[in-house]
Amino acid sequence: MNVALESCSDTSIAQPQGGLQTLLPAPLAPPSDGARLRLLRQHDRTRPWTSVRERRVCMLCGSEFEGVQIRIGVRAGKPVFGCPETPCRGSLQHFAVSGNPLLDEAAWCDWMRPPEALLPAALEGEAC
Repeated sequence: MNVALESCSDTSIAQPQGGLQTLLPAPLAPPSDGARLRLLRQHDRTRPWTSVRERRVCMLCGSEFEGVQIRIGVRAGKPVFGCPETPCRGSLQHFAVSGNPLLDEAAWCDWMRPPEALLPAALEGEAC
């Protein structure tokens, strides 16, 4: 199922988690790949897009997807981008490039290690 073509409305719908209510943007007519790519390039100024087949990872839910799967709607006359995972509220700023080393669990553990934990290993390699 192509979630980018899902319809949504400006009505409140029940979310699966605890019955929370949210407003979804009005549906945008399914854009062509070229129009979708132009929208992504215009609104994602921090991560360049060369194709709608590029993969991204949502930093909120961890799902991996292609640009063609991103939900696009309109709110207040402006495009709104959403994570393809229905209960996720991730938007364009939450999408990281797939393969980003900071999304790797081992790399994250290295970043979170206190500097004191690295000090003895660094001193062992030095000759006095």
